[in-house]
Amino acid sequence: MRRVAAALAGLAVLAVLVPSLVLGGIVAGLSPAHWSGTKVVELEVALLLTRSPGPMPEAAAMLLSRADRQDESDVGDLAPSWWDASAGEVVLGAVTPVGEAIRRSLSAPGVATRIERRLLSASQLRALQEAVTDGLQAAHIEGAYMIEVDAERNQVMLSVTSLSHDGLATVARRHGDAVVIRWSPLTPPAYNNGPPPDPPTLWDTARPVTTWFTLATGFPWYLATGLLLTAAGWWGLLRARRRRSTPAPVGGEDAVS
Repeated sequence: MRRVAAALAGLAVLAVLVPSLVLGGIVAGLSPAHWSGTKVVELEVALLLTRSPGPMPEAAAMLLSRADRQDESDVGDLAPSWWDASAGEVVLGAVTPVGEAIRRSLSAPGVATRIERRLLSASQLRALQEAVTDGLQAAHIEGAYMIEVDAERNQVMLSVTSLSHDGLATVARRHGDAVVIRWSPLTPPAYNNGPPPDPPTLWDTARPVTTWFTLATGFPWYLATGLLLTAAGWWGLLRARRRRSTPAPVGGEDAVS
């Protein structure tokens, strides 16, 4: 009976520990990877304290707007650009030497810039965004509500309110690592023509049981870490219990039996 109780206690620890490790990895920016290869890169929760990057200077915003206009006619040479708040620079994306030459034509007084070579072009990311949008209905990815190009990551970001093995595996199978996940469990559904007569509840959209099961069993490195930590904890407890239950020798080490 004690072994059964110990096993159940170990499972309970894992059920809490592993999802907590995954959540910590997302918040720390480690981008935990599902067994399918899809990465969850952001957790968006209103109560989660995040450091605001601060407002972008107007001159930098205007320069980015000019870079976006260049992207509209991209044929595979340019990558999306973004504002690097930590460095105080506008990062101009390019894929080829031709793209770098085009980006060198952009400048603004008082705005620091740098050119970075990226893997996917602006036109490729737009096409991928459209493919993800068109495929959501057929893929049956529940909880998906927004698709956007993440210029800094050079990937397409899919925002979802819940996580599931099927959904993450479908993203990996269709798009590889070019699409990443933002998880926003508390985001309410949006409606173009007003809510339906019986709108879904937060429980319906967040699907906490399915999401918990996915977090607990879908991220191999974090599951392995949880197993090792749990095993180490039980080993330490058993060792301490054995020490307490072992009687001390009578008379010390020199006692003669």
